[in-house]
Amino acid sequence: MSTTDSDRRAASDSTFTPMPWQEWYAAAEDTAGHHLDGDEVTDGYSVEAAYDAWLTGSTPTGYVRSLEAEGRAPMKNRGPIVVLLAAVLILIVIKLAVHTALALAGLPQIPLVDGTVALVLFLLAGAVFAWIDATA
Repeated sequence: MSTTDSDRRAASDSTFTPMPWQEWYAAAEDTAGHHLDGDEVTDGYSVEAAYDAWLTGSTPTGYVRSLEAEGRAPMKNRGPIVVLLAAVLILIVIKLAVHTALALAGLPQIPLVDGTVALVLFLLAGAVFAWIDATA
């Protein structure tokens, strides 16, 4: 039998069987539709939190549902309404920034730049992006 590194790797790969934790984690990622290797503080989920859930006997589906129920699921899984509301908030901030910049510069307020028409166009664009995100 050959003892090269490649042969050893091939032999170990062919005999690899995942541990119960690895199977549970893979099932949880499949249920969530994304990797669970986030940061607990920033993302609301992490490998460590998933491991703790596994130790307590939680099912992969139960763990992912608990993330969703607590609002700790990623933005992609929160639905188009939440994405659209976030887009509206961002656009309102942009509108206020444009209004302030024009006022500070002493420029006349241009209705298309500072008005409702621009905000409606931004909202429509946000709705399109939310729809694309929801159907992806």
